[in-house]
Amino acid sequence: MKKNFIKIFLLIFLISNLIFSENKKLNENYGIEDGEVYYINRKIEGADAKTFEIFEDNEYAKDKKNVYYGDKVLNEADPKSFKLLTKISYGLGKDKNNLYFWENKVNNIDVKTLEIMTDEFSIYLKDKNGVYILFSYNGGLPVDLDNGIISPKILKNIDKQTFQLIGGGYSKDKNSVYYIGKKIDGVNPKNFKVLKDYIFTDGKNVYLYGEKKEEIDLQTLKFFDDNSSYFFDKNNIYFQGDKLENADFKSFKIMELNFSKDKNNVYAGNEKIDGADAKTFEVIDIYAGFERDKNYLYYSNERIKNSDPYTFQRINEHLVRDKNQFYSKGKVLDVDGKTFQIVKDYEKDYFMYAKDKNKVYYINFMDGKDEMVKELKGLNPKNFKVLNRYYTKDDKKVYFSKEYADIQEVQNVDVKSFEVLYFENIENKDDFGKDKNKVYLFGLELKDIKPEKFQVVKEPITEKIIYVRDENNLFVIFYDYFSGFNFVKTKKFENIDFETLKWKSARELEDKNGKYIVNGSVIDEDKIEIKFIKK
Repeated sequence: MKKNFIKIFLLIFLISNLIFSENKKLNENYGIEDGEVYYINRKIEGADAKTFEIFEDNEYAKDKKNVYYGDKVLNEADPKSFKLLTKISYGLGKDKNNLYFWENKVNNIDVKTLEIMTDEFSIYLKDKNGVYILFSYNGGLPVDLDNGIISPKILKNIDKQTFQLIGGGYSKDKNSVYYIGKKIDGVNPKNFKVLKDYIFTDGKNVYLYGEKKEEIDLQTLKFFDDNSSYFFDKNNIYFQGDKLENADFKSFKIMELNFSKDKNNVYAGNEKIDGADAKTFEVIDIYAGFERDKNYLYYSNERIKNSDPYTFQRINEHLVRDKNQFYSKGKVLDVDGKTFQIVKDYEKDYFMYAKDKNKVYYINFMDGKDEMVKELKGLNPKNFKVLNRYYTKDDKKVYFSKEYADIQEVQNVDVKSFEVLYFENIENKDDFGKDKNKVYLFGLELKDIKPEKFQVVKEPITEKIIYVRDENNLFVIFYDYFSGFNFVKTKKFENIDFETLKWKSARELEDKNGKYIVNGSVIDEDKIEIKFIKK
């Protein structure tokens, strides 16, 4: 009898927690929590979790009733016939009745006769009624959004039967030539043809980006090679249509990264690099964008002071050096170049820990040039240790450093007993630590939580909250982090009964004593509370 009772109890327990076991993160944005669908922590009202599925672009989704873009319902979309058109252009979708661009319905288009055309600049639509431009990459949407509906701009006086794209932003019909939907006056479409990429001719003149270039002589126009943006005529050398002043044709040479030189000067595109030694100038690292002459290193077209051009060396994907200095993105790192060394390199994640004879550094290559190197102040380079991806220490201090978060010196920590914690299958698996007295998240103390038998109990995948416990108590942690701001706040559940505890949803729990409802958030800090409803 006792064994049967235990079996029944276990079965009830498993059923009551079945929803929790089915919680899952579908991608970086979508997740299912306790039978509800969420998009970036926002519940999608009315979404059916059982039939919910995501399209291959990871933004469009559908269930048996609706189509969604993010957390927005496409009100008129038919989920049975809806499909993505990503092979044509990212952000396009259609069903049996309508065309959609991102979260918006495209108005006044006949889907049954619709033909979509794209080039490197624009998206064009053609149906039984006309030709339209939907989107231009250098001009944005052609009209303002109005109540979530896009009305594409009709291209007037176009012959839709003969309209075609010809590349480089150009199109034509039997009567005219157009550049990104705008007619080019005085051009005969029969004679209009591509010379190379964005360079076209009508047999009389040269056109670049829709503009006539009268200074370029068509009869003597030639290209240096198929891949270069440089070309010339009898009068000048050009870069993408812009003239290189006083360039010497006989000694002119094209290099990588759109650099060129002649016997007198070095050019980046059509801009002369003042002071560069043309004889010795060369591109030495295409990926990192470094050049040199006999005197200096250059990054793009900027000279780097105090650089040594002949001891240049690549360290990894993000870092280069010479005998004097270290560089990233062309910026000289503010470190002691003679003694600088990498302690731990998380190259795939774009950050590292390093030190020199005086200081310790957290270097995040995703940050801007002026923010990437951050000193971990007060740490002794001789005793510096990397504990995991985010926690570091010496014999007196502990630091927490993480991308998109504020660097945090852990306050009032017992350094000797401090250790990092690791929890598998949660988002913040490397963010916890403890010493003999306290527990920390993002380097901030979790108040009232004891380190003995500390563990993460549940992390809702769609909420910025975590449930944790120590030996005797259950807590909910409200958290967030971003640049200049780390936030944690702990709330304790009073008199929780662990043996009968179960979750009804991400913010609703119950035990034999009653129901607990978790309210508030980082944004609504003053509303943070645990509401108890007694049975």
